[in-house]
Amino acid sequence: MFLSRFLLGCMYFLVLSILLFSLLCFAQSSIQGFEFHTVTVFVKDEWNNPVKGASVMAFSPEWGVRYPSWGFYETDEEGKYVFVLPKGDWVFLASSGYDYAYENPGKGFFVKASAHIDSDTSLVLKPERAITVRIYNENGAPLSVDELYALTPQYIPAIPPAFIGYTDTGLFALHTTEDKVLIVAIKQPSQTSAGYILTGTVEKDVGTITATPANSSKIVFSAYEPDGSLSQYWDVEFKLVDLYLGFWDISSHIFGKAEIYVTPMNVVIRPRYIPPGWRYYFEGVGLSLKAGNTYTLPLGGKARFNMWVTRENTQLYFDVRDEFGNVLAFFSGPSGGRNITLSVFEEGRKVYEDNVGKYMPDTLFFRVGEDILRLGKI
Repeated sequence: MFLSRFLLGCMYFLVLSILLFSLLCFAQSSIQGFEFHTVTVFVKDEWNNPVKGASVMAFSPEWGVRYPSWGFYETDEEGKYVFVLPKGDWVFLASSGYDYAYENPGKGFFVKASAHIDSDTSLVLKPERAITVRIYNENGAPLSVDELYALTPQYIPAIPPAFIGYTDTGLFALHTTEDKVLIVAIKQPSQTSAGYILTGTVEKDVGTITATPANSSKIVFSAYEPDGSLSQYWDVEFKLVDLYLGFWDISSHIFGKAEIYVTPMNVVIRPRYIPPGWRYYFEGVGLSLKAGNTYTLPLGGKARFNMWVTRENTQLYFDVRDEFGNVLAFFSGPSGGRNITLSVFEEGRKVYEDNVGKYMPDTLFFRVGEDILRLGKI
């Protein structure tokens, strides 16, 4: 008996060893199929000066991946960043970064270089030409802009917009390697002025981006407290899904009421209510904006709790909405917890009680539980 068990154990060990050896060989052959190389990128301005804190990234149209997978890396004091990339065709992008932009108001750069990487190498990313960008509001007056971003149209929507600077005068000098650049210009709304999210393609020597009643859409926001007064605690996140599908958005504070002019496109707007100590995030509202149209989006007011029974003898479902139908997706209080206590009674007898708030944000509709199946008539 002992000998048979010993032989059986040896056989198991042998089979396991062969399997592990095969997996190791497969893994080694797979790794050996990739050749990794060091690519040292130097970012310089039009005067050949290194740019510290420039935003850089590498994108592979061949593999459909980019480094970093989110956002951008930053260059060091020498304007340098070192990538380690697999062999293949790569596109390298660099833009002003925040340090350069705020040291050079009204000026920025956006540069691109393509290279086939099959050995350790170095590249210099440096602008070759300048494009004068002019931005105007709906009245034809120069528009001061809080943030300017650039994209290369060829890689929309795979690559996020790159920050290039700002302008107080509506005039911006863009130094670039490209003949054509798509610009996103953002002006935040205030208590006394409208906001703007404008896009346009600039090329060659001069480009103009203008918001007019005929070529832009207007979104009118109004934000309320539960007592009906105007609220100072709302903001909205814009996702420009036509330009980029990843994690990049524009956040704008709503001072009770606000108007924001937007270049016609598909957008997703996610409202957020953030009074002291609390956070309430709502599901996104999708809009396909048309030129010349005005859209209204009221927010807040009194909350309401909605519950459905899809048919008799099945589960109950619920959601929480504000007064205007915006669906709550997530919330937290000062303790970080999420509490909505739901009690269900049948003929005066409690048959269900739970903190249903803890189930958010698993889904848009929230199942109460299977222990109240018999309450389908509620």
